[in-house]
Amino acid sequence: MQHYIDKISRRFAFEGAYLLRRIAGVKKLMLTYPELPYPGTALWRISRMLGWRLTNNIGSLGEADAVFRWQDATFGMPWPPGQINRRVYNQHVVDISKNRVDEVHRETFGYSLGLDGTTWSGKMLLKPVENARHVGEVITGPLKEIPKGFMCQRVIDNTSGVDCVMDLRVVFFDGEIPFGYRKFRPLSTRFSNTNLTASLFKPLLEFSKRELERITAFARAMKLDYGEMDVLRDAGSGKIFVCDVNTTPFGPPNNILKTDYFRALDLYLSAFASMMERGS
Repeated sequence: MQHYIDKISRRFAFEGAYLLRRIAGVKKLMLTYPELPYPGTALWRISRMLGWRLTNNIGSLGEADAVFRWQDATFGMPWPPGQINRRVYNQHVVDISKNRVDEVHRETFGYSLGLDGTTWSGKMLLKPVENARHVGEVITGPLKEIPKGFMCQRVIDNTSGVDCVMDLRVVFFDGEIPFGYRKFRPLSTRFSNTNLTASLFKPLLEFSKRELERITAFARAMKLDYGEMDVLRDAGSGKIFVCDVNTTPFGPPNNILKTDYFRALDLYLSAFASMMERGS
């Protein structure tokens, strides 16, 4: 019950901040097409805190102060022809499937998570190709055939302590990685989206400079301008693997430390302002 009370309280707080900004004279407009951001997504929260009005009316393209291709889908619709006369963030990201992520990862890192499940002998992970399904099954290969809509991946040892795993969520704003989150989940529910706890981290405290360059190159190859990526570090090899790309991320993540929650909101605002300055 307390979880829902907190959720409703935060929603009212964001809407209140938005109204105060509008009353104070903020007239900015953000176009997200074809969909509007869900409440709770990072971009929705940014718009509320800044007092920017949201619309998904493509007719507002000329007057909008910022434009995003925004669609909560693995395979997105292309940007409408004849409607390209300005910067559209994520305009060219139309495929964030696990297959596409694996292909680009191999191109930019020289290795990837993907396996040929029909020839691999040993443990492997069976995952849906579709994004944001939050399911997976560790099985033993080889398989006679791969189920339609699935792919096979290496099993990464990202354990933290005895019975937890740690994912690293990287926040990306137009070529910059300003911050990230450590997300801890029980080993038994490692593929769920419910965290035991989460906390902020500075990128250079989790990644080397070379690794951050590779992550940025990967994001660029995916045509990503704005979004968040899930990264796993394998305890055995020390290698990092980008396993997920999200162009419509919720944030900050659930069960984040309260102090980090408010710090993250400030970091989102700062990163967004910097992106707008670079794009102007």
